[in-house]
Formats: sequence, C-alpha cells, structure tokens
Amino acid sequence: MNISAPNGVNGSVSTDKSSDNGMGWRDLKDAVEEDQTLTANCLFELHETKEDNLILSKRLEDLQDQLKDENYIFMSKPYTILNDQLSHLNAEVERHRGLVEVLQNEKDQFMQKEKEMLAKEKSVDSIKQSITTFNATIEGLEHEIQKLIAEKNDLEIKVEEALQDSGKKDFKDEIHVMAASLSKEMELLENQLNRSKDAASEALALHEEADYLRTLLAKKTGEQKEMSDRYNTQVAEIKSLKALIEILDQEKQELQFIVDMLGKECSESRDVLTLKESIRILEDEREGHICEIETIGQSYEDMQTQNQHLLQQVADRDDFNIKLVSDSVKMKQACGSLLSENHMFQKQLQHVNISLESSKQKITCCEEQTKTYIAQAMRTSSENRHLAISRERPMLEVSDAEKELKWLRSTSESAEKEYETNQKRIAELKMELERERSERTKLDEEYEEVKNEVMELTSETEQTTIQKLQNEIKECKAILKCGVCFDRPKEVVITKCFHLFCSPCIQRNLEIRHRKCPGCVTPFGQSDVREVNILNVNKTA
Repeated sequence: MNISAPNGVNGSVSTDKSSDNGMGWRDLKDAVEEDQTLTANCLFELHETKEDNLILSKRLEDLQDQLKDENYIFMSKPYTILNDQLSHLNAEVERHRGLVEVLQNEKDQFMQKEKEMLAKEKSVDSIKQSITTFNATIEGLEHEIQKLIAEKNDLEIKVEEALQDSGKKDFKDEIHVMAASLSKEMELLENQLNRSKDAASEALALHEEADYLRTLLAKKTGEQKEMSDRYNTQVAEIKSLKALIEILDQEKQELQFIVDMLGKECSESRDVLTLKESIRILEDEREGHICEIETIGQSYEDMQTQNQHLLQQVADRDDFNIKLVSDSVKMKQACGSLLSENHMFQKQLQHVNISLESSKQKITCCEEQTKTYIAQAMRTSSENRHLAISRERPMLEVSDAEKELKWLRSTSESAEKEYETNQKRIAELKMELERERSERTKLDEEYEEVKNEVMELTSETEQTTIQKLQNEIKECKAILKCGVCFDRPKEVVITKCFHLFCSPCIQRNLEIRHRKCPGCVTPFGQSDVREVNILNVNKTA
C-alpha cells in the first residue's frame, strides 16, 4: 500500500504535463500562423512601396535627364520667352538712348532760348516805356507825312501846269528848286527821327520822374490834409466873426437907441459928437471884419480849385500806375509760363533717364532670376537622389526583419516593434514624397508667376513698371544698407549670428570692451568678424 500510492500520484502528474505541453504547442502554432499572416501582409505592402518607389525613381531620372540636357533647356518655352524679352528690352534701351540724345539736344536749344528770352525780358520794360513816347511821335509824323503828301500832290499839279505853260528850261529850274526843298524836308524828317530817339532816352527819365511825382503826390496829399484842417479852423473863425458882427450890430442898435434917447433928453452937443464918433469907429471895425471875411472866402475858393487840380493829377497818376502794373503782371505771367515749360522739359528728361536705368536694372534682375531658378532645379535633382538612396535603407531593414521573424518566440515582440517603426518610416517617406510633390507644384506655380510677371511687364505701361521697379530698388537698397547707420552698404558678417553690417559700425563696436551684435545682442569676438563681398552693390548704390 505504501508503494502503490506514490505511483498513482506520479502517473497523474505526467498526464497533466503532457496536456499542458499540447496546449502550449497549439498556442505557439497559432501565434506563428498569425505572425506569418502579418509578415505576408508586410511583404505585400513592401512590394507595393517598392513598385511606387521604382515609378518615382524613373520619373526623377527622366526629370534629371531633362534638366541635364542643355538642348532641352535652350529649346524650352520659358527660355525662348526670356530671350525674346531680352531682345525686346535691348531694342527699347537703344530707342530710349536715341530719345535721350534728342532730348539733350532739345534741352540745350531750350536753354539758349531761355537765355535769349531773359535778355529780351530785360529789354521789354524799357521798350514798353519808350513805345508810349514813340506812339505820340509817330502820330505827329503821320500828320506831317499827310501834309507832305498833300504838298506833293500840289507840286505835281503845279509841275503839270508849268509844263503846259513854259518850256523845258523853266521846268528844269523848277525841278531843281523842288529837289532842294525835298532834301530840306528829308533833313527835317531825319532830325525828327533823332528827336524821337532822344525821346526814347527821355522815357527812362520820365519813369524816374514818375517815382519823384509819386513822392510829390504823397507830400501834396499831406499838404491837402493840412489845408483841409486850416480850412476847418478858418470856417470856425468865420462863424465866430459872424457871431461877433451880429453882436456888434445889436450893440450898434442899442447905442443908436441910446443916442436917440440922449438927443431927446439932453441937449448938449459934446455928448452927441462923442457918441457919433464911437458909432463911426464901430462901423469901421465892422467893415474891416467884412473885408477879412471876403478875403478868407476868396482864399477858400482858390484852395478848392487847387485841391481839384491836385485830385485830377492824382487820378491821372493812378491810371498811369495801373497801366504799368498791368504790363508788369503780363510780363511776369509770360516769364512764369516759360519757366513752367522749362520745368516740364526737365521733368521729361528725368523720367526718360529713370526709365532707362529701370530697364537696365530689370534686365539684370531677369538674368539673376534665371540663374537662381537653374540653381534651384539642380538642388532639387540632388535632393531627389538623396531621397532615392534613403528609400533603399528601409528595404534592407525589411529583409533583416524577415530573418528575425524565424525566431518566433525570442523575437516576436521585437519584430512587432520593428514593424511599427517600419510603418512610421514608410509614413515619413510618404510625407517626404508629398513634400517633394508640393515643392514641385510650388516651383511650377513660381515658374508660372514669373512667366505671368514677365508677360505683365511687357503688357503694362511704362509708368507703372517704373514705379514698381523703383519701389523694388528702394527695398533692395534698404536690404543692402547697414541696419545701424542706414547709409553705408553691408560689408562685414558676424559668424555667430550671421548678421551683416558695415565695417565702420562693427569697428566702433570692436573698440568697446563688451562687444554685442546690434541686431540680436549676442556677444562676439574679433575673430568672429569676416568680410563679405555682395554683388552689384556699387550699381544699386
């Protein structure tokens, strides 16, 4: 009994172990089958990715061959369009040069005309002043010429009568007499012409006299004001004298009444005589006052006539001054019109020069843009090669993963992790492909934009293109100039932060103990400063 019990126990344990082993092998088989299905799916996906990569690599090789082929570049549409535009721009430049030469000649001629006009303007003022005097002399000469014509007609009639009456000898004598008289009259006319020349010289003196008369008018107006003040005072005195006369008349009447009363009351003759003498004295004083009033009235009338005469002179001088002012205004307007025409020609020359410079800069910019596009195309081709090399790496990793899948138990987890990493890498490769496609589309869009810009430059008017190019030139100049002084070009780079400045500004900064970049405030040393040669700085400056 003691022996059989342990044997029974050992048999049950062995059956349990065999059943556990069977279940473990089944699980392992299931896991292996699942891994095999997963590996088959992975292989199918890798095969598809290989085919896609082969198609893309073929396309890249075709594009690289097209880019390497110089004949294809020279025969391409954008290159032919750019060549046509360059030839057109060169023709326009030559045409503008011819226009500039023509305008320069016209400018020289205009400057000569302007100098002549200035000289003429100086002489016009004196000529206008002399014209007024000459007109008067011309009218007098016309009257004299009419008189001479009438005398000539009379003489012709007399000559005809003399021919009829007398013979040839008398006719010759009369002709000599008439010739002598005509020569005398010609001398008189020459003298009158000389007098008219003298009158022209006197016109200048009259202009000075006009200024002198203006001063006299000012003085006369002051005197007139004084005379008016005196007149007012004299009128007041006349009124006061009239009041005195009335008072004296009243006193006379009172004295006469007193005399009558005294003559009636007293009979003494002495009192009567004294009263009569006093009355006579008062009458003499009254008559003297009346004479003074009459003299004052006459002087007042004379002053009124003088004032009227002076007012007429002032009105005549004002009319003369108005005429002079109107003539000067007309001459100033003519000068202003000539100056405006001169400014217009100068502006036209400036516009033509600016258009020439802008066209030259446009040509250089187009050449630089073509160079940059070719460089970008070469860069894209090199990047595509690197991408093709990078795509072969995951293929090697997948083959390693297939070898490692044979070790099912030990490397199942690592295979799953590597599978996930491979999926991530495939996704990254797809993203890179999409990026390349987007970059390719961007390049195509930029190429179309450049093409459209070139077409717009040819189709737009010259003024709009000039303004755009001027704005671009200003921006380029601002970019090329130092960011500290905004005056000098960028000549030096700081290698720590790669910021560009002019050498004087950096030299000032190097002299300081704590050297910092003016743009980003990063410290740097003297060894971090390097010189840089920027192309076309002198041209743009």
